[in-house]
This record gives sequence, structure tokens and C-alpha cells, in this order.
Amino acid sequence: MISERRFASAFTSFWNQVLPRAETYLRRVNCSCSRYDSEMESSLPVNRDRRSMVNELGFRFFKENHEGRKLTNRKVKEIWEVVRTYILRITRSEDTIIREPISKGELSEALEIANSLALFFSGNGEGSLTFWPEFPGCGIIHQCKGDILQGRRLVEVKAGDRTFRLTDLRQVLTYCCLDFASKKYDLLDIVLINPRRGLFHETLITKLVTECSGTTAVDFFSNMIEFISSEEPSR
Repeated sequence: MISERRFASAFTSFWNQVLPRAETYLRRVNCSCSRYDSEMESSLPVNRDRRSMVNELGFRFFKENHEGRKLTNRKVKEIWEVVRTYILRITRSEDTIIREPISKGELSEALEIANSLALFFSGNGEGSLTFWPEFPGCGIIHQCKGDILQGRRLVEVKAGDRTFRLTDLRQVLTYCCLDFASKKYDLLDIVLINPRRGLFHETLITKLVTECSGTTAVDFFSNMIEFISSEEPSR
């Protein structure tokens, strides 16, 4: 079995077949994202793993603040250690740069990301936030977790210094497929948000599927379930 991230980045033949219009859709999205905050300016050296750690730290800071917990120095250190362990696990890297302590600049940047997320949710949507909503596994895909659930809206945070990518669309569609199979949340729409750039894109799942695949959501997710449930799906 594999993770939803692995599934989104692999199986290129499958994705190209079921999402023939995805690149066109994504280009349009990246040219017309909604802005809710100014873009962050970073003077930190660009290292992929350290940037991932700062992004994850910012997300967890937002979660702590939203749930009413104070970010004491001790709490910051505890969260940093959790983040470092998490990044080491998903990258499977022994790079010493991951083990270096957090810098003042990185801490400041993580707090900016947390504040940006707080700003977004203060003016977008209603309902309580559920962090890391769980999606039951199906076929070759393990049980997995999204970022934030707000009512029937799934919000995925992509805090890189980049535009949204095809793998981002594939990942949220994978969550939507697992929800379609389990009927757990009855998701209605999705949001891709980049707190580093102050941009977001929101759309109905039915519209996303139709524009990217040319088929209905029911047909798309049914075909996807059949594919991931086959014994040896083709990559």
C-alpha cells in the first residue's frame, strides 16, 4: 500500500488518461487565484527540507493558536522537535541540515505563515475547523489525513514559494475519492491555499472534476476506485 502523496506523484499514465484537461485548468487557476493577503518576503537561504520544516511549523503554530494554546518558548521547542521528526520520516534523509536548531529568521517566517492562515479563516467560510481529517484507505492507498476540514469544505495548505501544481490537484482529488468511497464527510468543495503567497483557489468538487476530466464526479470517482482497487494498477 502507498500514501496519497505517492499516488498523486506516480501513476502518470492513469492521471493523464483520467484528467486530460487538468493542465489547462491549472494554468487558468494560477492566473486567476484570489488574493487575501500580501506575499511574504523571505531572506532565508532556500533549502527544500528547511523550507518544508518552516511551512509545517507555521501550520502547527496556526493550529495551536486557533485551539487557544499559547506559544511559549517551551511549546515552540516541542513543536519544532515534532516537525523535525516528521520531516526526517517523510524525506527519509539523514541530512544534517534537518537536525540544526531553528533560527530566529525561520521562527519569524513560521509565525508569519500562521498569521496568514488566521487571516484567511477569519474572513472565509463558516464552521469549526477540524485539523488533519482522516480518510479511510481504499485499495492500494493507505488511510491518510488532509489538512483542514471546515464543514463540507476541504482546505489543503501548500506553502511553497511556487504556483499550484498538478500533484496538488491530484492529491485533493484522491482525498475526495476516498471520501466518495467512505461517505464519511460528504465533501462539497475544496480550497487550495498558499499562505506564503497570500493566494487561494476555491471550487466545487463537481466543477473541478468536470473541468479536468470531462466526466461527472460520480463516473470519475467510480473509475478511480476501480483502478486503485485492482490487484496491480498500471503506473
